[in-house]
Amino acid sequence: MKIHLIVSELIIALIKRKLYYIFKFSSSLLSLILKSFLLFIKLLNKVNADSFIFAAAFFALGFFLYGEKFKPDARRKGDI
Repeated sequence: MKIHLIVSELIIALIKRKLYYIFKFSSSLLSLILKSFLLFIKLLNKVNADSFIFAAAFFALGFFLYGEKFKPDARRKGDI
Protein backbone atom coordinates (compact mmCIF):
# COMPACT_ATOMS: atom_id res chain seq x y z
CA MET A 1 0.00 0.00 0.00
CA LYS A 2 2.83 2.40 0.81
CA ILE A 3 4.54 1.66 -2.49
CA HIS A 4 1.38 2.61 -4.32
CA LEU A 5 1.25 5.98 -2.51
CA ILE A 6 4.94 6.64 -3.17
CA VAL A 7 4.54 5.88 -6.87
CA SER A 8 1.46 8.07 -7.15
CA GLU A 9 3.26 10.94 -5.37
CA LEU A 10 6.21 10.58 -7.76
CA ILE A 11 3.90 10.63 -10.77
CA ILE A 12 2.10 13.72 -9.46
CA ALA A 13 5.43 15.46 -8.82
CA LEU A 14 6.62 14.65 -12.34
CA ILE A 15 3.39 15.96 -13.85
CA LYS A 16 3.65 19.17 -11.82
CA ARG A 17 7.25 19.64 -12.94
CA LYS A 18 6.34 19.04 -16.59
CA LEU A 19 3.48 21.53 -16.34
CA TYR A 20 5.83 24.06 -14.74
CA TYR A 21 8.33 23.74 -17.59
CA ILE A 22 5.59 23.90 -20.21
CA PHE A 23 4.24 27.08 -18.62
CA LYS A 24 7.72 28.58 -18.34
CA PHE A 25 8.51 27.74 -21.99
CA SER A 26 5.21 29.13 -23.27
CA SER A 27 5.56 32.34 -21.26
CA SER A 28 9.13 32.89 -22.47
CA LEU A 29 8.05 32.18 -26.06
CA LEU A 30 5.19 34.65 -25.73
CA SER A 31 7.58 37.24 -24.31
CA LEU A 32 9.98 36.69 -27.20
CA ILE A 33 7.17 37.10 -29.75
CA LEU A 34 6.01 40.29 -28.05
CA LYS A 35 9.54 41.73 -27.98
CA SER A 36 10.10 40.91 -31.64
CA PHE A 37 6.76 42.51 -32.55
CA LEU A 38 7.67 45.65 -30.61
CA LEU A 39 11.06 45.76 -32.35
CA PHE A 40 9.32 45.43 -35.72
CA ILE A 41 6.97 48.31 -34.82
CA LYS A 42 9.93 50.41 -33.70
CA LEU A 43 11.69 49.77 -37.01
CA LEU A 44 8.56 50.70 -38.94
CA ASN A 45 8.36 53.97 -37.04
CA LYS A 46 11.93 54.81 -38.04
CA VAL A 47 11.25 54.19 -41.73
CA ASN A 48 10.05 57.25 -43.54
CA ALA A 49 6.35 57.07 -44.39
CA ASP A 50 6.98 58.65 -47.80
CA SER A 51 8.52 55.41 -49.06
CA PHE A 52 5.24 53.58 -48.43
CA ILE A 53 3.30 56.33 -50.21
CA PHE A 54 5.63 56.18 -53.23
CA ALA A 55 5.40 52.38 -53.32
CA ALA A 56 1.60 52.52 -53.30
CA ALA A 57 1.58 55.22 -55.99
CA PHE A 58 3.91 53.26 -58.28
CA PHE A 59 1.89 50.09 -57.74
CA ALA A 60 -1.31 51.92 -58.67
CA LEU A 61 0.36 53.49 -61.70
CA GLY A 62 1.63 50.11 -62.91
CA PHE A 63 -1.76 48.54 -62.30
CA PHE A 64 -3.56 51.18 -64.33
CA LEU A 65 -0.99 51.11 -67.14
CA TYR A 66 -0.60 47.36 -67.47
CA GLY A 67 -3.78 46.04 -65.87
CA GLU A 68 -5.49 45.49 -69.21
CA LYS A 69 -2.86 42.94 -70.25
CA PHE A 70 -3.68 40.63 -67.37
CA LYS A 71 -7.45 40.57 -67.75
CA PRO A 72 -8.95 37.33 -69.09
CA ASP A 73 -10.59 37.37 -72.49
CA ALA A 74 -14.29 38.14 -72.38
CA ARG A 75 -16.18 35.33 -74.12
CA ARG A 76 -19.82 35.05 -74.93
CA LYS A 77 -21.71 32.21 -73.31
CA GLY A 78 -22.58 30.72 -76.69
CA ASP A 79 -18.88 30.29 -77.63
CA ILE A 80 -18.10 27.95 -74.78
